[in-house]
Amino acid sequence: MRTLALSPQNILALSLALASAAILSGCSTMTTTAGTNPVISGSSINGKLHGGNQPVAGATVKLYAVGNTGYGSAGTLLATTTSANDASGSFAFAQVTTAPSGPSGNTYICPTSDTLLYIIADGGDTVGGGGSNNNQAAAFLAGIGPCGSDGNLFIDLNEVTTVASVFALAQYLNPNPANGSTLVAGSENIGSPNTTQALTGIKNAFATVPNLVTQSTGTAITSTTSAITSGTNMGSVTVTITPEAAKINTIANILASCVNNASNSASNCSSLFANAAPPTASTTSQPAVTFNTAVDTIQAAYYMATNPTNGSPTGLTTLFGLQAGAGAPFQSALNSAPSDWTIGVTYASNDNCTAGNNFLRYVYALSVDASGNVWMANGNGATSGLSEISPIGKPLNCSDVAYSTVRGGAAIDTAGNIWTTSNGTGVSAIYKYNGSTTTTVTVPSSGHSYGVAADGSSNIFFADPVNLQLFELPSTATSATVPTAIGAVASNSPYNIAVDTHGTVVVAQSGSNGNTITAYPTSTVGGTAYPTTGISLTQASYYAGVYGLAFDASGRFWIGNSAGTGTAPGNTTSATQITYTGNSGDPQTSINVTFAPLNATQTTSNAGGLSTGRWVGVDGAGNVWIANDATITPQTMYGVSEFTSGGTALSPTYGYQKAATVFAGLRGLAIDPSGNVWVSNTASTTNNWITEMIGAAVPVVTPISSALANGTLATKP
Repeated sequence: MRTLALSPQNILALSLALASAAILSGCSTMTTTAGTNPVISGSSINGKLHGGNQPVAGATVKLYAVGNTGYGSAGTLLATTTSANDASGSFAFAQVTTAPSGPSGNTYICPTSDTLLYIIADGGDTVGGGGSNNNQAAAFLAGIGPCGSDGNLFIDLNEVTTVASVFALAQYLNPNPANGSTLVAGSENIGSPNTTQALTGIKNAFATVPNLVTQSTGTAITSTTSAITSGTNMGSVTVTITPEAAKINTIANILASCVNNASNSASNCSSLFANAAPPTASTTSQPAVTFNTAVDTIQAAYYMATNPTNGSPTGLTTLFGLQAGAGAPFQSALNSAPSDWTIGVTYASNDNCTAGNNFLRYVYALSVDASGNVWMANGNGATSGLSEISPIGKPLNCSDVAYSTVRGGAAIDTAGNIWTTSNGTGVSAIYKYNGSTTTTVTVPSSGHSYGVAADGSSNIFFADPVNLQLFELPSTATSATVPTAIGAVASNSPYNIAVDTHGTVVVAQSGSNGNTITAYPTSTVGGTAYPTTGISLTQASYYAGVYGLAFDASGRFWIGNSAGTGTAPGNTTSATQITYTGNSGDPQTSINVTFAPLNATQTTSNAGGLSTGRWVGVDGAGNVWIANDATITPQTMYGVSEFTSGGTALSPTYGYQKAATVFAGLRGLAIDPSGNVWVSNTASTTNNWITEMIGAAVPVVTPISSALANGTLATKP
């Protein structure tokens, strides 16, 4: 088939012809990892380019395939065209079945059916001057998804499309490919490593874009639904997906204030680039990249996504003020400046599974599996249970048993089984779910179970405050398996358990009998040789109401304290970093401990918004994330805290805040392979949603047990 040029007049006829040719070529839509959004792309990609409400003429529009040699690696240019000088700023690409003449034309061929595509448009006349102007600061991005052959795609490429794509793909975007002292407009790369889970992460990130924007119209999504089409024990479950559309529109309006000018020398562009401060490279997925002052709107949006406070409240407020100068073309938008630019999406459901347990209600703990799917331990009394949701909110799975008060956690072992516990009255069991059936393992002497964790050697650990024991089970356990008691625990609630790469088990307990942190180092990795009483890690001034535990890649674990002042005056809560080291050999048989309060230097306010810290997570750059279960006076909104691996607050004074319909009494927290942060809301037993912070963290290897097994704990996939 010969290479064809495409014009707006022959789009329809040519698209139909190419669809038939593509089918004959065998290029088909890929079958993606569980939970990945189906993105239709195929025999033609058509669109219009708008800056605000103004068509953009003469812009360079390029179609790329993502890079596969690392985070932000160079993509492959497939085709190039120019937006037309017409009422819509139209552009088009045509897929062909024989090799096109080269990337300088507007025809392309799918490298493979599952190759991920994106579009960058830059420059052009953004003020209706008939192509006589060229605003080099105007740059637009659309994350398309898999290159398929099952239809035609239309994209309204504008600032809203750009914001949705930048935030969803933030961890894979490199704003400075040349890594020089000056950035180049319109030169951004998108790419990931060519490893199984890294590819899963970027595919899921592309699939998130349609949850934020309707790309065919260029409008932010206010709400949409996703229903079950197949699954185990599901019945009829629907999830309502609600992004922070007003914040998306606000950021788009800020970009539009620069775009809608004749050139990049406009004052709004200067203000945008001066106040969209770049992040600290070490806290991103690309620590070797030099982040200098932005020169286009994609780069500015990337800085807002990866440094969501813009370095200071003043910088953020100045950016917010720019949307008025744009005439705020995208509505509805925020009426006042937010505390940060993070974008949240809620996933809500009032439906029940076939066993009678809630699909999503009063979720305590969250865990992410190898495919990026999120497992939720619901804590709503007798209707508690376990359920699974995809990275884009599709309901996938329910356990076949309605548990009782599942509040101790959910752990995924190296075989993919999900383990949950119950602290309900009269309940004496721990539950193993394999995706279709539940195995109930009885706790000895009619006790009950609370925290649960899986190591890298197919062992499961849970604590029982009735029997005052830490127990161990193999991942192959059946209902007849008797848990092995491996050490004593105190008579408090063992909220959380964590395991390190050596196999050392740490239990955090809090309650009326005080707070305890106890470590059980192994003499054989993956074995059962633990001290019968454990090693008490006591330094009461550094923790109180201990709740969350998380290990990082440097042999430290982090504690979320849900009560107490620690050593920081004026604090209502704190978080603690504990560095411990064993003997020079591996495994550990002893522990040397150094305590450090995460917020020791603060005097009058809560560092990073810490307020009743609950679950803790560590991302692929070593940044520590903490879900807060209380607000900070005079603020009335809940927040998530973020710190560097050295304990410096990245989140603002009150945390990354959301309205009560987005954040409400945060408990569980988990980070997925795309860099999304998931939190659960438990302000009330009627809370029926979880929340995702889009692309906010550096991607991390999941599940934790696999990271432990492979020596990749708290590192990038």
